Amino acid sequence: MQDGFPIAITIHPDLSPRLGKAAMIAAKTEAWINFQALKAGWYADESCVLNFDFTLMTREIFDQHRSNMTTSNWTVSADENTAFFHDRNSAQTTAFIVIRARDLVAFEQVLQNRLVSVANLVVKDYGLVGLSLVS
Repeated sequence: MQDGFPIAITIHPDLSPRLGKAAMIAAKTEAWINFQALKAGWYADESCVLNFDFTLMTREIFDQHRSNMTTSNWTVSADENTAFFHDRNSAQTTAFIVIRARDLVAFEQVLQNRLVSVANLVVKDYGLVGLSLVS
């Protein structure tokens, strides 16, 4: 397995000042989702470890990226709060997650929900067990 976590969360610089203490929750959530993936057996086959790069961003930054997303390559959620692209050749997923001011009230739960929903959409194609929000 590679160094570091296969599932990483990055905070876009435009969002960072708005998060405050929520940035610590993002780091905690990164550890949580990696542990959930470990428990679900996602890392059992070291020759095929799925990697996820989640970037948390504002709606404005998401919309700027949206113009570069082609519908055939990117999957955008119905509420347009998440978008991801999965490259099967490298087993790499790049995902953008919108974080709004109202999301900060229940930030940990909102973040976990969005991460798990994207991850579960990708892993079903690999025959892996999806993650649950119940520990």
